[in-house]
Amino acid sequence: MKKQLLKKFSACEPLSMAFIVTAMLFSVSANAQIVYTDVNPDTTVICSSSPCTQSYNLDLNNDGMGDFILNTYFDSLHCAASVFSPLAIKQRVYITPQSANGTVSPMMNTPLMMNSNDTIGSNLTFSANPAALRFFSFDACPDSGGSWTSTSDHYLGLQITVGNSTYYGWARLSVFVTGIPPVYFILKDYAYNSIPNQPILAGQGQPNFGTTENSFASTIYLFPNPATSHVTIDLGSNNQKVEVTITDVTGKIVYSIPIAIGTSETQKIDVNTHGFKAGIYVVQIQAADFSATKKLVVE
Repeated sequence: MKKQLLKKFSACEPLSMAFIVTAMLFSVSANAQIVYTDVNPDTTVICSSSPCTQSYNLDLNNDGMGDFILNTYFDSLHCAASVFSPLAIKQRVYITPQSANGTVSPMMNTPLMMNSNDTIGSNLTFSANPAALRFFSFDACPDSGGSWTSTSDHYLGLQITVGNSTYYGWARLSVFVTGIPPVYFILKDYAYNSIPNQPILAGQGQPNFGTTENSFASTIYLFPNPATSHVTIDLGSNNQKVEVTITDVTGKIVYSIPIAIGTSETQKIDVNTHGFKAGIYVVQIQAADFSATKKLVVE
């Protein structure tokens, strides 16, 4: 996964302790705003035969605790009225909010199929109940519903609560529920606003969303990931001076090195992870005016 932060350079009011902890967790400055994660490669969650349930655990703020479960479901069921009723094919893609360690993840009562630049914030109605983006059944039990009537890419508005702070975000996906197998969704990327109670625009943080700075993060790769004994950080060809820092989930720095990148050379850093405890780490590549972060898993 590729994750990056767009920085907003302006004077800011003193931040609450909750946000300071969040900022420390991602090892970025207190001015960081949009945290973007590119699901690379795009993840397809599919059910092609009955019965089937498949899911994807979406960790919107990448803190190691799942916030939502995106599900596909496909089953062939008889109608309840009679065991002799014709077979009814039932499909759905739905989302289930999760709650763990004081984190509550409500969502919209009826998940909207949102477009780029739509506002996600207190203007929307959120609920903690599971809800279907799209469902379909036919034959003896004809029925269909959900606002996701298109199979092209759209945005799902999301909200999470950490402590007493609320954060808004989005996930971009395409949903395929047509009544004809298979049933599936493709998750492309997601993002959230790291400033509490502030809205986010659908698509905000994407590399092509009104900024060229995000191309910096698109050239950076970690492999292998998950790592066991080592990880290579490929910084690509960037004519900038950067600092590479690895922190654990508490914000403790476990690795740091400044790198001066030449005009044409490709920089690769090999990091020995033998001394790292198993878990999730954040790799931050800090440049002069913005930074990119990646999630590293050590097994």
